[in-house]
Amino acid sequence: MNEYRKNVTIVLNFLKGRGYAQSTVKNHERFYTLLADDLAAKDITYSPEYGKALLSTLPGPA
Repeated sequence: MNEYRKNVTIVLNFLKGRGYAQSTVKNHERFYTLLADDLAAKDITYSPEYGKALLSTLPGPA
């Protein structure tokens, strides 16, 4: 999970450094937290397919 957190920090810093809106950065941060909690609860490792599957279960923008 340390590697996951390290990579999340890299992505969030990239978004902030590129001037993405605070709401965009916050949405990414919330999803990465949700994903980390879900992975830990199920005791599984990250895969792009799993991330996409979890993302598809979330409501879209209003």
